[in-house]
Amino acid sequence: MFKISDAPDKVLRYVEAISCIADKNRSAFGFLPARAYEDAALQRKLIVALKGSELVGYLLFGGSFPTARVFQTYVAPSSRSKGVGNLLISTLKTKARHEGYLRITARVATDLPDANAFYQSQGFEIARTVEGGKSTGRKIHLRAFEVDVPKLFSGTSTASSGLPTVSPNQDRCLLDLNVIIDLVKDRPDSAAALALFAGAMRQNVRLIVSTEMFKELRRNASQFQGNDTLTQLVEQFPRLSAPPGRLHKSKRDELAQALFPTRFNDRGLTERDSSDIAHLITAHHHQIPSFITGEKAILRNRSKILQLLKIHVLSAAELTDTDLATHTQETISIEKSGPLEIVDENEIGVTELKAVLETLSGDFSARNEFLNWIRENRENLRMLSARINGQVVCLAAWPQIPNNKQPNHLAVMADETQPNIRVAIDLLLNRARSDLSRRGPIVMESHPFKSQTEVRRQLVQGGWHEAQDKHLKACIGHVLLPEDWDSTMQKIEICGGPKIRSAAPTSTNSRIRLEEMDGSLTTKTLLELETMLAHVLFLFRSRAGIILPIQRAWSDGLLGTSPQGQLFGQAHPARMSQKTYFRSTLRSNLFKPGMPLCFYESGTGTGAKAVVAIGRCIDQIIVKKSDVPAMLSDAGVLDEAAIEKICNGVEVSAVTFDNVFKFPTPVRFKTLQRLGIADGSNLVTASKISGDDVMAIWKLACADE
Repeated sequence: MFKISDAPDKVLRYVEAISCIADKNRSAFGFLPARAYEDAALQRKLIVALKGSELVGYLLFGGSFPTARVFQTYVAPSSRSKGVGNLLISTLKTKARHEGYLRITARVATDLPDANAFYQSQGFEIARTVEGGKSTGRKIHLRAFEVDVPKLFSGTSTASSGLPTVSPNQDRCLLDLNVIIDLVKDRPDSAAALALFAGAMRQNVRLIVSTEMFKELRRNASQFQGNDTLTQLVEQFPRLSAPPGRLHKSKRDELAQALFPTRFNDRGLTERDSSDIAHLITAHHHQIPSFITGEKAILRNRSKILQLLKIHVLSAAELTDTDLATHTQETISIEKSGPLEIVDENEIGVTELKAVLETLSGDFSARNEFLNWIRENRENLRMLSARINGQVVCLAAWPQIPNNKQPNHLAVMADETQPNIRVAIDLLLNRARSDLSRRGPIVMESHPFKSQTEVRRQLVQGGWHEAQDKHLKACIGHVLLPEDWDSTMQKIEICGGPKIRSAAPTSTNSRIRLEEMDGSLTTKTLLELETMLAHVLFLFRSRAGIILPIQRAWSDGLLGTSPQGQLFGQAHPARMSQKTYFRSTLRSNLFKPGMPLCFYESGTGTGAKAVVAIGRCIDQIIVKKSDVPAMLSDAGVLDEAAIEKICNGVEVSAVTFDNVFKFPTPVRFKTLQRLGIADGSNLVTASKISGDDVMAIWKLACADE
C-alpha cells in the first residue's frame, strides 16, 4: 500500500512540498531553509512515504557518526494510524545498521504525548530531559535507540558491505579547509560550523586537520593574504602526518576514477579534486572514520567513499542543533576536577555502601538494584570505587575468582553528572578486564541500567556486544603468537565466546571468520577483532612494529612497569585503556594504526636500558606544544614544561596507544644489538622493525616464565 524511498531522483520531486509542510509546522519542527531539504535528498538523508504518487509522510535525519539524529518526522492526517510512521523509522533503523551507526537520537517535547508514545513504542528510551528554547518554556526529552550493529557475538556480517564497526577512533573527525573558512567568514554555513566547533570545545568530538590543509593554505596564499586569523586557527588543530607516497599513489587513481570520472578520463583533475583526494587518503591511512566538508562533489559521492574507504562524509550543516553541539556533559581534565583515585572497597559493609550509593545522582531504582546484587553476592566479589576529591563517583564489582567456563558478571554504578566520569568509568572497566583475564581467556557479562548512558557508551566503545538486556565481551588477556592461535580460540569458545573459524592471520589485511553464538557467520578485520577480544595483541611475521624510547621517569606512570606496580591510589595513565606518548615530529610517517609499539626504557638515570613493554598504536597526530588537547594530556604523563623540552620547534607528535603488556623479563640493549635490531641511532628515536623482530623480542621477554 505504501512505498518508502530515499532515492534522490524520487525524493527531489517532493522537496518543495516537504518544505511547505515544515513551514506550516514550524513550532514543532523549527526552521530550515529550503536548500537544506534538497541537500538532504541528495545525501539520502530524506526518506519519503508514498501512496501511489501522493506524499503521505517523510523523515529527515542527519547527525554525526556514530550517532544518527532524527530532525523531523511527519505523516499526513489521512494516513495516520496506518503504520506509515513505523515504516519510516524502520527504514532509518535499517540504514543506520547497515552504515555502522551505534545509536539514533530524537528530541521530543514533553508536552507532546502522542509523539512520545510513538517514539517509546519504537524503542527510543529517554536518556535525559533538558530545557527547551527560552521562548517556548518547554522541556525536551532526549530519546535514544541503540542500534544492534555487528560487534562480537551476533549481528549481520560486514563481509559483503565492507562497512565499519566499532573503532577506537570513532570520535575523531578530519576537517576540510572550507569548514574552517565558514567559521571565520560570514557565509551561509557559518552557523553550522560554529555549532560544530562548540561541540569540539565540549570534547564530544575531536577535530583534526591533515598536512594537505597546510599545503592548501600555501597554494592559496594570495586569496587568504592578510587573513592571519585563518592561518592561526588552522595551526591550533592537531595534525595528521601525510601517508607514505606509495600508498597515496595507489589510492589516488582509484578514488579519482570513482569520484571524478569525466575529468579523470580526460586527465583534467583540478587542484581542488587532488586536494580532496589527499584529505580522504590521509583519513583512510590513519583510520579516521569521518570527514567533514562543504564540498558538494564529495558530499554527493559519500556512498562511494563509504564503500571504498569506510569513511563517513558529513557536512557541518548536518550537525547544526544536534546533541553534538548541545550536550551538556563536559569532559574536564583530572587536574581541574580534582585528583581521581581508585580505592579498594572490599571491606565496606552493606549499610555503608547504601549510604555511599545515596550520594550518587541518578535513578533510585538502579541504585537499589545495584545494592541488592552486591548484598546477594558480597562474599565472592571484588569491588573498587573511583573517587574525585575523596567523593565516590563510580563503583564496579566483579568475581574475585574468574570463571573460565561461563560469563563473569560485572556491575557498574556511576554518577554521570560528574565532570570527569568518563575517565572514572574507563579506569574501572579497564581494571575489571585486566583482573578477570589475568589467568587466561574469559567472557564478561554486564547489565547496565538504562539511565547509565555513559556506562553503556563506554562498554560499546570497548568492544562489548549488546544483546537484548545485557552486554558481553570476550577477553584473551595476553599477547598471541601464531602457534598459540588455535588453542586460545578453543578456550574462548569454551568460555561461551564466539567460534573463530579462520587460521591465524598472516597479514594486517586479513579478515577473520566468526561463528556467532546464534550460529550466524560474520567476518572482522584484524584490528576489529583485536579491539573486541582486548586485552590482546596479535603478532605475526608481516606485522611490522616500532621501537620507541622512553625514560624511566615516565615509563612507570605510562606503562605500569614499576616492579611493585600501583594497585590503588591516585589514578595515572597506566591504568587507562588508551594512553598518550609524546615525542618529536621526526619520523612521524612511520606510525600507522595497529602497529605494535615496543617501548625501550633508556639507560638515563636508573633506566633499564631494555625493552620493557609492548602496546598497539591507535593513531598519531601532530599538535602545537602550547595547545595540547586535554584528552591527550590527561592520558599522558608529561606536563607542559616537559612537553616543551621534548624537541625544538612549536609542534609535538602525540601517539595514542592501547593493549599494553609489561614484559616479564626486559630485553636488554646488548641482546637487541646481537639480534641486529638496534640501529645506528642506538634507539634514541623511533625505529621501525620487522614482524619477525617484534616476535623475537616478545619471545625473549617470556623466556624465563
